[in-house]
Amino acid sequence: MGNTIHQYGSGDNIAGDKVMGDKIHTQNNGVTSEELLQIIENLRQNLAQFSQEDQEELTIDINAVESEVKKPEDQRNQKQLRRRLIALAAAIPTIAGPIAATTDFANNITDLGSKVGIELQLPNSTQSSQP
Repeated sequence: MGNTIHQYGSGDNIAGDKVMGDKIHTQNNGVTSEELLQIIENLRQNLAQFSQEDQEELTIDINAVESEVKKPEDQRNQKQLRRRLIALAAAIPTIAGPIAATTDFANNITDLGSKVGIELQLPNSTQSSQP
């Protein structure tokens, strides 16, 4: 069996590293490009409810994400995809638009990130300016 790993003594979590490596290489778990493109379309629909300035800035990152998602999974630039998704998530607290649309936008970003194997930490946009 080629994938058998024997670990003796205290070890250094080689088996755990192997398992995590296997998970990283099978990130989408059957998620189709069509599903990913539908989430991107949902993001675009949310844009219509935001200010023109926000729309222009967010569209650049959404286009870059879409470009990567359209590639075969093994040819996607995960660093580029991660960078663009982080930029979209970081913009959430500054978006000028209805709360419901902003929440949907945030949910779509996290959903897309999880489906391409990128865990995103959304900024806390509900912080109060009071002490």
